Amino acid sequence: MIQRLVLIELRKNTSASSTIAQIAALLRTDGTVVNTAGNTVLFSDKITLPGKYYIVVKHRNSLPIMSATAIDLSPIPALYDFTTSNAKSFGNNMVAVSGGQYGMLEGDFNQDGIINMVDFNLYNSDLTVGAFNDYMATDMNFDLIVDLDDY
Repeated sequence: MIQRLVLIELRKNTSASSTIAQIAALLRTDGTVVNTAGNTVLFSDKITLPGKYYIVVKHRNSLPIMSATAIDLSPIPALYDFTTSNAKSFGNNMVAVSGGQYGMLEGDFNQDGIINMVDFNLYNSDLTVGAFNDYMATDMNFDLIVDLDDY
């Protein structure tokens, strides 16, 4: 099962400056997010007050997604499923994938928050030179080869 490293944030509001906690986690191909031991991601040791928080998921070459509303995290753990609807994300910035589910938009190789020709040109450049056996931002499936399977 392919897993991608993601950063999960909790925010008091929609502003990035309101981030109160972050935790590294693994995003599995089935859409579940777990810690590096394969268990449910818990923020219980990072938040002292129960309440409602926005959940943000960031990945190195995808546009970040944030919950459409603040989620009540009491009791912990609370579950939030981004995959069921584009409306589950703030700004409706997810893409439809197979089976009526939704996922993160990939392809932001230069990590500027926009997917455009600059990103495609980075990918195309790495594809042309045959980049392999290296950690490349344009290697979207993490097989250490930049090829047509990545786009």
